[in-house]
Amino acid sequence: MKVYILTLSAVLLIFSGAQVAYTLLGSPDCRFFCSDSPFVVAGYRNLWSGAAANSPSSGLEDFRSALKNNPASPYRWCDLGEALLRSGDEKNARYCFRQAVALSPHGPPILLRAANFYLSVQDKPEAFANLARVLQEDAYYDIVFNYFDRFGFDTKDILDRGMPTQYAAKSWFLHLVEMKTVKPEVFAWLTVHKWADDILLNKYLELLLAQNQYAAASEACSLYSESKKINANVVFNGEFEQPQNSTLFD
Repeated sequence: MKVYILTLSAVLLIFSGAQVAYTLLGSPDCRFFCSDSPFVVAGYRNLWSGAAANSPSSGLEDFRSALKNNPASPYRWCDLGEALLRSGDEKNARYCFRQAVALSPHGPPILLRAANFYLSVQDKPEAFANLARVLQEDAYYDIVFNYFDRFGFDTKDILDRGMPTQYAAKSWFLHLVEMKTVKPEVFAWLTVHKWADDILLNKYLELLLAQNQYAAASEACSLYSESKKINANVVFNGEFEQPQNSTLFD
């Protein structure tokens, strides 16, 4: 029993030490004692110190060393790319982010960092392509919707190329309703794809009626009824095993 307790204590001590090391030296894609970690820590320390972008202490050399020690890491390519952009070297920064996305084409964190980079250099098409890929890989990355709002991406582009799944499309629509910026063409697009449902309709109608947009509300009901092939003048519960949804026109 004593040997067991000592062994368990030793294991816990090792893991505790490893956790401390990760906290102090770790990187997003590295656990415990990775050879690039000290350079990453030093790079960000210098980058955040306010040193001139092209000075020896700007972090560039630290990030180059980190990348040299771990060239297969997309995070290290992003680190160097961001530091290069800060120094004014956009050309090589672009190369770094192309490498990062090539190494992690299905990783939302890398795609988001790439999108941030392209937005910072006013390359909205490339930024949008990366944001769309984020939703394609993981529709639960709702943070992408904030990018769509903040940077004014075209609604048609988002519908055509940025909504790869039903979940993403519905989540974006509800986000627009909450922000009170939803456009009629978005709901129409959902009905065409047979993705509109009672919940989306009721949320949309609440917004339209609150804004006194009665004609738009009537049009939404007609579109939805047509997509479901039901009589718009009849209250209908096709999913009879579920509770009846309330309607704003009762």
